[in-house]
Amino acid sequence: QQQQQMQQLHMQQQQQQQQQQQQQMQDGDGFSRTESHHQMVQDSPLNGMDSRSLNFGVVVYDLEAIHDAERGNYAERGLHECAADEQIEWKSRSQIIEFAAVDVLTGETICVRSRPEFGWDDIRSYAARLFAEDHGHAEIIKDTSLPYFRELWESEVVPFLWRAAGPSGHLALVAHNGDAFDHFVLQKEIERLQLSMEGAPSLVGFDPIRTLKRQFGQSYGTGGLLALRQLYQQYVPPKPDRALKAHQAMDDCVMLLEVIEHWSELAMLLASDMATQLVGSNSDSSEDMVNSAATLLSMRFASPVPILPSPPYPHIQYRGGMRVVSSQVQQQQQEMVAAP
Repeated sequence: QQQQQMQQLHMQQQQQQQQQQQQQMQDGDGFSRTESHHQMVQDSPLNGMDSRSLNFGVVVYDLEAIHDAERGNYAERGLHECAADEQIEWKSRSQIIEFAAVDVLTGETICVRSRPEFGWDDIRSYAARLFAEDHGHAEIIKDTSLPYFRELWESEVVPFLWRAAGPSGHLALVAHNGDAFDHFVLQKEIERLQLSMEGAPSLVGFDPIRTLKRQFGQSYGTGGLLALRQLYQQYVPPKPDRALKAHQAMDDCVMLLEVIEHWSELAMLLASDMATQLVGSNSDSSEDMVNSAATLLSMRFASPVPILPSPPYPHIQYRGGMRVVSSQVQQQQQEMVAAP
């Protein structure tokens, strides 16, 4: 039965891809939206859609990390220094070096880089070192001008999350394989660093892999078939004019958004999960309200807003002998200029 479901989904997807490719020949590549696409969105029920329309916000995010554990894994290179049940060790010692997110409803983005609290020479795992070198993470780790993640949390990350949540104060955080990595590491670092949640919205994590396995069974997509790069190659039409790099936080966000855009079944399942958990949990909500939110969100996934460019990476500056994040300095200067 599972095999039949997968075959049916594949046939549906092939038909959708053919339709999308025909539309893209008329309207552009689907990433840099054309004027005709913008007009189509403006004329649709999605025009003006924001967190108030759903009563919650939606963010797709990704983080990159480095650890100082003795052993780690680098599956793409076939390096397995520890067994599957021992991976909790290096995950527990992972620190965030890049955090990127896209507000699904507005297109606003954030991408910040942070140095870990240990140095390059403290990284003991050969797999971890090689992974960092292969994906450009070594430069981030060695850049002493970058802030620590705890310095970026209050100045950059929380304000972004709050804007994405809007008046509802509730935010869906979507990360591919988030349950196994991103959600785990983010929550661990919030607790380890005792990061203040004051001013932060209520965060609820969602993971497309969890959603798919709940629908089709725990054995669905085994053998690496649900890896983000694999899904991207399977569902997203080729775009030879640009190349997204795996394990770059913002590129991973874009890849996931485009997979959801082109895989309508996943979009509907995710939208239903979010609406059920974030709208349906309210005692005042009706089934119609849940269904309406799910429908609106699945439409938004299928017809995404343009992704806006991220601000420059913040760096550390010293003012009066104090470490200050560069974006805070710029904000203070703007406020001084604007003051009468």
